[in-house]
Amino acid sequence: MDPAIKKFMAEPKLIHKDDQFEMKLNIEKTKFKVGEPIVYSASLTYIGNNKSIFIWGGHTYILFSVTDGKKIKMESVNTAEVTATKLSQGETHEYPFFKSGSYSANDPDAGFWKKFY
Repeated sequence: MDPAIKKFMAEPKLIHKDDQFEMKLNIEKTKFKVGEPIVYSASLTYIGNNKSIFIWGGHTYILFSVTDGKKIKMESVNTAEVTATKLSQGETHEYPFFKSGSYSANDPDAGFWKKFY
């Protein structure tokens, strides 16, 4: 396993904060058994000075990545539409993890990815 990924999995940073936002990773563990549901989420709170702000981008603005550090690598992706999302000061939004992705029928691992998604 990549040493950087191994270190991150052993000591995940659960709170990310700057002068505008606070994001918390809500996860009890970073390793899961085969077939075990992956249950975690992120919460985002706007903590800036304005009563509210609009952020522009895709509907999905919290992205997750999953890897076993070897073969499995579910990259974070986003759709291409642009929309405004209003965030009010102090209001926390919860974003659960869910699996989403695609694969080619010609992929030698297509059976795995079909079952995974």
